Amino acid sequence: MSEFASWLVAARKQHKLSQSQLAERVGVSQAQVSQWENGRLEPKPETLAQFKEILGEPPRDAKPSKPSKPSKASKTNGAVLGFEQKLWEAADKLRGSMDP
Repeated sequence: MSEFASWLVAARKQHKLSQSQLAERVGVSQAQVSQWENGRLEPKPETLAQFKEILGEPPRDAKPSKPSKPSKASKTNGAVLGFEQKLWEAADKLRGSMDP
């Protein structure tokens, strides 16, 4: 377990907060808090700022997480939007070719 994960568990308990209560204050799911506490994920910089406000100063070794990869849903949405754009462009070309 990382120093940050150990600190997060101890600080949360010191403030008498459950994972769910901390998650609600930070604006994430309880599962996200669990993953941070188990050292599976590291928090983003903006989340570290929220921890500082709620729980106090985190240890110096708490590093921001790497940018997450786009989810399958966002990739699909991007593909749909690209396809939709191509449809509009094709419709515009058709309309232009029909004008006298």
